[in-house]
Formats: sequence, C-alpha cells, structure tokens
Amino acid sequence: MAVHDPHHDDDTAVLRPEFPVNERSGRPGRRWTLWQALRTFSFRNIVFALILGVLAAAGGAAIGLKQPTLYSGKAIMLIDQPRLVANSTDEGPIRKLALLRLKYAELADTPAITGPASAQLGTTEVQVRDHVMAIANPQTLLLEIDATNSTLSGADRTANTVAQTVATYADQEQARQGVPQLDRYGFTIVQPASLAAKTQPSTHRALQAALALGLIGFGLAYVVLQMITAPVRLG
Repeated sequence: MAVHDPHHDDDTAVLRPEFPVNERSGRPGRRWTLWQALRTFSFRNIVFALILGVLAAAGGAAIGLKQPTLYSGKAIMLIDQPRLVANSTDEGPIRKLALLRLKYAELADTPAITGPASAQLGTTEVQVRDHVMAIANPQTLLLEIDATNSTLSGADRTANTVAQTVATYADQEQARQGVPQLDRYGFTIVQPASLAAKTQPSTHRALQAALALGLIGFGLAYVVLQMITAPVRLG
C-alpha cells in the first residue's frame, strides 16, 4: 500500500506552482514584476494619467493665483564720509564705510530701527521687522531697504520710513559720541521707493506650481494605473 508523503506534495508545489487563471483567456496567468508592470506600455493608462496630470496642474495654478496680494518697495541708500574720503590717499576710508554699512544692515530689524519706524508708520515693531529686509551689496557702498505690504503705497512708505530711520539713527549715534558734524559719515537716500512691484500672486510662480504638480500628478497616476491594470495586461 502506498504511503502518502506530505513533504512530496510540498516539493511538487514548489516545482510546479499554480498561477491564477486569466479570466479573459481561460489559461493560467503568469507572474509579473513591478518593473514589468511599469515598463509595459499602455496607451489607455497614458491618456488617463495625462488627464489627471492636467487636473493637478490646474489645481497648482489655482493655488498659486489665490495667494494674497503683496507688493515690494525698495529704497536705496549710500553711505559716505565726504571729508575723510576726500583727504584720504588709500582705500582705508572706503573699507571702513563698507563695514559700517554692514553694521546698519544688521540693525535694520532690531528695536533701534523698528521702534521709531513703527511709531511713524502707526504699526507694530513685529510687523516692521517681519516685512523689512536690509541688503548690503558687497561690491558697492549701497544699502538696499526692501519692504513688503499688501498695498503699493504701503510698501513704498515702509521702505522709505525705515531708510530714513537708519539715516537718522546713524547721525544721532555719532552726535552722542561727540563727533563733529563735518567729520561724520552719513546715509543718503539716492533712490527712494516708488511704484512698488507686485510680487504675488505671480504668474511665473503659478506656472511653476502648475508644472510641478502636473508632473507629480501624471507620474503618480501612471504608476498606480500600471499597477492596477497589470494583472489584466500581463496575465
């Protein structure tokens, strides 16, 4: 009498695996890998993924264009010390002024500047600090004051007010130190802020958001569709 060996059945199952039956052809299906599912072209999946990618791009553009309106005003200042520079025979005074300019650029968002500026603007120090940036160009003696606001006039007014506050503070600081008027360095606003530029919503940024979300949406949609339809396409 034959003896049933359960281990023999296990070996046979390994050597002769049973694949799921393909419902369309009635024949056993075959195994497929993730790479096979993705690389096997499907025109239908491409079309659906493109549609979803376009919808994602439209959503990205809508998000970019729904940002609150924001304007940026720019006031440009020049630091100078006429008497010292005129009598100098080397670059020492220029280097000194360049370092001083960096000092006041760092002071622009401190209470020494934001306090008086906010009082003139009728706002808070925090609002001035969060919406103003001082930029010191390393190649020149210019100091740029950038300010953002929800209105064009507000952006220009904030930039000009902060710039004037910096100039006033520098002069008062030297006055407290007893520096004679003729020997003082000072800031001059060579280009006051006017006609602030609109920074958002920006068509350029909306297009960037649309492109990014469109590509991501298309890629994800195509991968998911390829995986979902793989048993039918590769079975």
